[in-house]
Amino acid sequence: MNLKLKATIAVVSLAALASLGAVVPASAAVSVIAPISTVGSPANVGWGFGVSVSNNGALVASAFDTGGVTIYDVATGAQHDFSLSDLGNPDHIDGIDFSADDTKLFVANSNNAISVINVSNFSVGTDISLAFRPITIEASPDGLSLYATKNGWDSIYKIDLSTGAEVATVERTNGARVMSMCISSDSATLFVPSRDNIDVVNTADMSLTTSWSMSGGNARSCEMDNNGYLYLGSLNQSTLVKFGQDGIPWSSSDFTADGYQVFSAVPSCDALYMVDNAHEATIPVLNLRTLDQESIITPDETTGGDGFYGYNGDRSPDGSVIAIAGKNATDGLVIISSPECAPPVAAVASLPNTGADSASTGISLAVAGGMLIAGVIALIAIRRRTA
Repeated sequence: MNLKLKATIAVVSLAALASLGAVVPASAAVSVIAPISTVGSPANVGWGFGVSVSNNGALVASAFDTGGVTIYDVATGAQHDFSLSDLGNPDHIDGIDFSADDTKLFVANSNNAISVINVSNFSVGTDISLAFRPITIEASPDGLSLYATKNGWDSIYKIDLSTGAEVATVERTNGARVMSMCISSDSATLFVPSRDNIDVVNTADMSLTTSWSMSGGNARSCEMDNNGYLYLGSLNQSTLVKFGQDGIPWSSSDFTADGYQVFSAVPSCDALYMVDNAHEATIPVLNLRTLDQESIITPDETTGGDGFYGYNGDRSPDGSVIAIAGKNATDGLVIISSPECAPPVAAVASLPNTGADSASTGISLAVAGGMLIAGVIALIAIRRRTA
């Protein structure tokens, strides 16, 4: 058997194992951009609150409290900086999110407004004025609404993007600071960490549908994978819980013994990347199904400082691009690219919407492939017997 054939068989075997839910090492390219923002003095830049990956995975944006906003081109590394003066001279900026069509970047600022950056020409547009200071924001996949936490603690407001009007609000069950929210792909349900709970909000009328218990965990962040499962990280604790959208916990892990502070956990299509604020220069890589640690990434720090401490993260909807922002300016921005997570455009266009998720589709393909191979082997055996 030649080496080329061996390599081909290895790839096919890994793909088959992945489709059946087996553990497969993540093949991801890791790059580090440092410092995370070039605007302002690094001494005045800290707490990488805002990070957002565009829906097409082409751009990554980062925002620092008093340091401005930077938009990076993932492919070329080109960057576009926006200082606080460019954004209307707020004292602080916080959460950021790309619009559903990637034409705008929304930036929450302390002037009781949402700054709007036009991505087509990287210019600053007209602010969306609000009656409160927004902190965490989430744009809906249907492009119609923007959700914002009031002061990061209390109410959640629904903003009509066509008018800029605040059209509805809901009170959270607990007022801990929220670092991220999750929204379902149909824009119908908003999932909001709320201290010991996860509040589930019907976005049509902004009513609180239910609230799930974290069983002692202090929910701080929320990320959603390709199949709609939610990953909830704890605030200054060491727990991570995976939920289905029906509120049933699928798996959980306590990383107290490892000494991790689970600020967030961001899934690709085949791995889960922990945003850890306790261990310098490390990003633990977890199994999506079991949440067991499989490997660890140590970003190369190119600007000195005290090592990479993760603070927040985001992903493209298909999980092909993940960005993890460091706590300090010298930490940099870690971008993890997993091209295998982005399905070919032609294949996506030709597949009917059967309601099956990627796992069940993969299993079907693996079974079909296995049957084909079995048939070939049987045919060879028959020919040998008759020869």
